[in-house]
Amino acid sequence: AVMAEHVEKENQLRRAFDLLTERARQAMSSQDLPLAIELMDRATTLEPGWSEGWNRRATVFWMLSDPSAAIADLQRTLVLEPRHYEAWAALGRIYQTLDDKRRALEAFRRAAALYPRMDRLQQAIDRLSPDVDGRDL
Repeated sequence: AVMAEHVEKENQLRRAFDLLTERARQAMSSQDLPLAIELMDRATTLEPGWSEGWNRRATVFWMLSDPSAAIADLQRTLVLEPRHYEAWAALGRIYQTLDDKRRALEAFRRAAALYPRMDRLQQAIDRLSPDVDGRDL
């Protein structure tokens, strides 16, 4: 009976989590960003090990023009899932807008190492590397 109760509680948490993330997606689509943040806060509290939750919340913070919160959530994403190339690419774009070329280049290189077919990454690397690595004479 204890095991059945545990399984039922897990199922309830899963349903609550799925509902929260679906409502957060809808809130983002309709540009209700404060609601999207609130819902993703709850989702990441329920499932702190879900890297995509932190990645999605980072996207909302970015849409709210809060780069430091977006960076913090992307870093959390990458601690949980170091191969998350989209998070590396997003981190590169944020660092680029903050004019932190060295960090942007490093993030773009990490993303490209994981997903070499993303052409925009290579273009960003080609643009940044002379400034960061120095120019060939």
